Amino acid sequence: MLSTRYIKNLIITVGFLTLLLTLSSCDHSASTKEEGLTVTDLMGRRVTLDKKPQRIVSLVPSATEILFEIGAKDMVVGVTEFDTYPEEVKRLPKVGGFKTPNLELLVSLKPDLAIISRIIGKEVAYRIESFGIPTLVLDSEKLDDLFYVIDTLGKITGREKASRALRERLEREFSHFRSLTRNLPKVKVLHIASIRENFVAGRGTFIDEVINMAGGENVVDAKGFVKLSVEEVLRKNPEVIITSPHAGRVEDLKRLPGYRETDAVKNNRICIISSDDIIARPGPRIVLGIREVLRCLHPELKVE
Repeated sequence: MLSTRYIKNLIITVGFLTLLLTLSSCDHSASTKEEGLTVTDLMGRRVTLDKKPQRIVSLVPSATEILFEIGAKDMVVGVTEFDTYPEEVKRLPKVGGFKTPNLELLVSLKPDLAIISRIIGKEVAYRIESFGIPTLVLDSEKLDDLFYVIDTLGKITGREKASRALRERLEREFSHFRSLTRNLPKVKVLHIASIRENFVAGRGTFIDEVINMAGGENVVDAKGFVKLSVEEVLRKNPEVIITSPHAGRVEDLKRLPGYRETDAVKNNRICIISSDDIIARPGPRIVLGIREVLRCLHPELKVE
């Protein structure tokens, strides 16, 4: 038989080990809660979230599309009036535009995170934050931004595996596009955002990167979106003009002084992209936009 002393020592030992395990579990939970999640947005701000967000208002349509693509759609509780894709997003509450959201409606949705763009301005961002809602600037202006946004949204939503798969798929597609056009002559391209205002996409824009990847060369040297004079249009003489359904009537463009003398109009090489969003909105559908531009610039290629 076991001695009384041995049994007492055994009970004390088991109790001590149980206490250690309990304390260890408590310490771990506290550490996790205190650490939170710190990410850096595209403005270089380090933002700490107390926990993984459960209710996100997205004021950036491209970020909205990414959230849906990586399986985080149930976290999105509000979007802008410009969000149109995917179809499900049309049923979500609209909180206004990029720059002027309806703050009363936004706050009523009780978000624990707002994704905003750079154009919203500091004042509006501060007002959102004054309600205890953290903000992250996640609007892509170039391809590198797109990959960073995908990674960041995957991290904060706990969808790292899906975001990594999306990133890798886009990288493969981009590599394929570049390989198709690597040894082809560059085509001189002009992208018109507004025919009536003669508003065009210059260097450093997302559309400029799309043109380059599709084997084109943007004829506009200025940075950002600018207006071109008739003289400049003639001097640039694009071989291909790209525009979109909302930019204006192409028939009007063909009659405009400057444009009607270009090689693009003479040779009837004016391409209307099926949707503004697929080349101007840096999200998962950008592959569709590049593919359309590629077919337009290099019809000799068999692009799938």
